[in-house]
Amino acid sequence: MKKSAILLTIMTILTLIIGGCTKDDNGEWAPFKKDEQASLKIMYWDEKSFYEDYGMMFQSEFPNVAFEIISLPSNTDPPLPVYELYNRYIEQNQPDILMVTPNHRWLAEEGMLLELDTLIERDKFDLDSYLSTVVSMLRKEGDGKLYGLAPSFSSYGIYYNLDLFQKHGIDLPRDSMTWEEIFELAARFPAEGDGSDSIYGFTIDEFSSPLEDILLSWLAQNKKMLNQDGSGVQLDSESWRTTFESLVSAVQSGALYHPSPEELAQKFRDRKEHRFLNGTAAMTYNSEHLIPALNRSEINWGVASAPVDPLNRTQSSAYSLGPTFVIVKQSSNARAAWEFVKYVNSASFAQIKSKASGDILFSRSEFIRPQGERDISALYRLEAIADLTNEFDSFDGALRLKMVRIIVNELVDVIDRVKTLDEAIEKMQEEGTAMLFQARSAAAAP
Repeated sequence: MKKSAILLTIMTILTLIIGGCTKDDNGEWAPFKKDEQASLKIMYWDEKSFYEDYGMMFQSEFPNVAFEIISLPSNTDPPLPVYELYNRYIEQNQPDILMVTPNHRWLAEEGMLLELDTLIERDKFDLDSYLSTVVSMLRKEGDGKLYGLAPSFSSYGIYYNLDLFQKHGIDLPRDSMTWEEIFELAARFPAEGDGSDSIYGFTIDEFSSPLEDILLSWLAQNKKMLNQDGSGVQLDSESWRTTFESLVSAVQSGALYHPSPEELAQKFRDRKEHRFLNGTAAMTYNSEHLIPALNRSEINWGVASAPVDPLNRTQSSAYSLGPTFVIVKQSSNARAAWEFVKYVNSASFAQIKSKASGDILFSRSEFIRPQGERDISALYRLEAIADLTNEFDSFDGALRLKMVRIIVNELVDVIDRVKTLDEAIEKMQEEGTAMLFQARSAAAAP
């Protein structure tokens, strides 16, 4: 055999080994066998939680697969754009699998991920029992293609106290209401009553202003904060003015409880200080993570879907993907990596997790556990909003929240009658545009 032929053979073998792509007789990936050895480098929160959440169960099926857990990337000062941060991270650490939450669009756009559609089709991996909402969100991340799979998802809803609604003869919340309709419903409760008769129609008892959560929900319905070319803030429109008036009116009337600065400064709050859990608020807005606390309480509760855009009542913007596993395109252990991703998204895995973990909303909806006799399907009944866009994709992820907090601070001044709404909007415009300019300058700097 000539030296060139020998060299070609060696290079071919090395390519197959390095690529982790052992081929069968048809030139396709050979199935990864349960007794094969492999080592997978996985990005996750930490080693302990990885093994508890996924690793031990996977190794019970594939005992010869070892894991090396690497922590999530931390940003620099000044912060890098997320795609550049991950580019550096992948180059430095050479991971096989990334756990991303909630989004991975930028990774797919940069060509860093292995496409999964061909593998799913080849292995006849069942996606039929996946909630269609989850599949559509995953495909949106990949511009129509699948680059990752998520065993679970999260969703917000309007939780309500059935006994309070019945006591005051008020119609229960229904799916596909708007925020304005929620506030109108909340205004029917006697917030100005005495003692136990004082009931707030609506509250969000977290450690930030409830106005933040509500504004973020509005933004998720494609309510635009920036002007058309993204060069400045545009909060002086008639649409935003109506939104601000609605929020101010809801708080000033007592329909929506807004905590004092002292309450917001608290680092700990027990159940007695949670108005919905202690029975002094009729409604709240929260994710499925509230359900365990509700089940430990004495509240007779129900849940309706999250508020929607009045022009689009069949779709919800309140969904987010749970931990999503994607395979780095240049992985040297792609076969084993796909086996892991496939396993933790399988029906058998979901069945075990549904009985042994605190997760509630599984992507394979047949394993969503009933909460006693309570129907929680409102949390996943609506479709995911189809044309959701993020105006702040090219910026550091914290910018959107900083913008919202500027708005909230000004609205609180209006609520407290320190400023007029016109003065507050002018200040929002001024501070928001300055922050946007600063962010653009930082992004353009070398």
